Amino acid sequence: MSETVDQLQWIENALHQILLQGIAEHVMIDVGAHHGTSIEPFLNAGWRGIAFEPMEHNRQCMTERLGQYPGLSIRPEAVSDRTSMKELQTALHIDGTLHEFHHSFEDFRTDPWHTKGPKVEIPAVSLDDLVQRGEIPQRVGFLKIDTEGHDLAVLRGASQIECEVVSVEFWNDEHAFGPSHSPAAAMQQLLKERGFEQFIAVTHFLDQTELFYSTLCGIRPKAWGNLIFFHESRSDLYKMLRRDPNWKMVVHQSQTIGHLNTQLREKQAVIEQLSVAAAERLKVIEQLSDIAAERLKVIEQRSGRSPRLARRWLPWRS
Repeated sequence: MSETVDQLQWIENALHQILLQGIAEHVMIDVGAHHGTSIEPFLNAGWRGIAFEPMEHNRQCMTERLGQYPGLSIRPEAVSDRTSMKELQTALHIDGTLHEFHHSFEDFRTDPWHTKGPKVEIPAVSLDDLVQRGEIPQRVGFLKIDTEGHDLAVLRGASQIECEVVSVEFWNDEHAFGPSHSPAAAMQQLLKERGFEQFIAVTHFLDQTELFYSTLCGIRPKAWGNLIFFHESRSDLYKMLRRDPNWKMVVHQSQTIGHLNTQLREKQAVIEQLSVAAAERLKVIEQLSDIAAERLKVIEQRSGRSPRLARRWLPWRS
């Protein structure tokens, strides 16, 4: 599952690589850091990184992968709109083992890849409280939030953060999880009030990736993805990105992969249709074979009669 998510989000990772070259404040906060895939390119560029990951196994994996970076701080708290103890709904694989993803403070539907596990009480903090206590900086270059439907609450508790770029995750109402507690429109409105009007929507549906610039119109009802917002003080970064030749190459590659995936699905559908037709014809052939076998059995029975009886069936031989 993690490989599938990483494969789908390669365009977001490419976007991060391009953006970090133009962001002035070299501090990245990753809320819901998982194994550190998103924060890694920032650490490679010499940034300071603060990663929040409440699941112990994910923290261990992140430490093994990225523990050598002196600028990385890994925190075990979850992040919410206020500091308190909160009940986290854990997620399991279908076989009952602990899942890497889908642990959340919010309730949403299961899907074919996960089911619900036990609820556990864990400490949650707000970014505003951490700023007030001096535990994290107020000025941040890139804030990435991915909390399985709790992103809106995290944003509400981050009003004091001064950030150049903010990334949040969303899914639409017809997604397998059902309506999200962090609707894209609600997060867009909140961030617009804070000076983040321009954004890029990187959306995923099946194996297709589609991009939208500063609009939610046209995004598929079953899609999920990430919204990357640019503060009005960094509108130059937004404009630079849209002109950037590397970004244009990434978009072109994404479109090419999308077309190839569509062609592959169409060919697979034809193969499945042919397989069904072949199975139906094979069934007819087997039925005809059964009928032929029965008739052959009758013929053999008749041919085994006495010659006198046989001659009755063959009058021309009398």
